[in-house]
Amino acid sequence: MQKAVTINKTTPQQYDYTSEDVEYVNCPLCNGNRYRKIATEWGVLGIVKCRDCGLIYV
Repeated sequence: MQKAVTINKTTPQQYDYTSEDVEYVNCPLCNGNRYRKIATEWGVLGIVKCRDCGLIYV
């Protein structure tokens, strides 16, 4: 798997997500389970692109 790009943002709220708070889901469009992580928000939230249909989702 490729290394994700980390997006550094200053936001007015502090987000304290842990890996236990994150659930990996299939693509909501095609139900595919093959994806490429393209970015990471707040340390653990992955922005991914479905390898089957190309949809980008969180």
